[in-house]
Amino acid sequence: MRLIVGIVLALLVLAVVCAAAWLKPTTVGHPAASGPATLLAQDTDVATVDGIAVPARELQIYLDRDRAATIAHYQAENHDAGSAGFWTTRYGDSTPSEHLIDAALADIARATVQRRWAVTYGIAESATYDSFLTQLRDENTRRRDAVAEKKPIYGPVQYTEANYFQYLQDQYSFDLRDAMRTNGTINIDTGSITSFLRARPDIAAFVRLHAGQAEAEANKMIVMLYTEDRYSALLAQAASAASVARSAALEFVARGCLESGRCITP
Repeated sequence: MRLIVGIVLALLVLAVVCAAAWLKPTTVGHPAASGPATLLAQDTDVATVDGIAVPARELQIYLDRDRAATIAHYQAENHDAGSAGFWTTRYGDSTPSEHLIDAALADIARATVQRRWAVTYGIAESATYDSFLTQLRDENTRRRDAVAEKKPIYGPVQYTEANYFQYLQDQYSFDLRDAMRTNGTINIDTGSITSFLRARPDIAAFVRLHAGQAEAEANKMIVMLYTEDRYSALLAQAASAASVARSAALEFVARGCLESGRCITP
């Protein structure tokens, strides 16, 4: 009888231990394959773009940005984004998790190519995410010191990682468009502008709407819109040709964390 009671107690203890282990979030560089609350360490490499490492924290920025569009995509097909298991349920060729990860990686490829171009044109010193984090720390230190010394600053007192990342991307885009126009990569001539306006009737309508402006201002607007269009096309082409290699960590993102939306440690 004592033997039977001992065995039962041992089994109960084992069950409690297993349950606790299953419920506890896992935080490692390459997390365990099971468990509902698996998180990635921030600096875990989840992919590379043309050999440049993509850490989990960069992926998280784009997962956050593309999440709403992914939900809207599946809701347009009458799938309930609030249903249990939505993110890991296969609808057609992919799950919402896979769709979101694909969208995030496509955006990351564009961002990485743009950073690489910024290095080529002497606008940035490095294309790595580590270099960006150094810039972020330096900028926030500068702003904190300026506030302490009661000096004026423009913008936020402190940038978040996601906001400063986007700020730099926007600045790179602006500077690169000018640089590519200067060196002829984006060619501005009458024939190109005419073809552009014919292919983009929406742009032509926009210009007609502002025809009351001085001719020089209207032409400047047309050149700006054409430059943006050509730059976007060149960037999309380069990003599409970029070599994107995924790591095994992405499998855990697809299976374990997108229900809550948070895939990395705080």
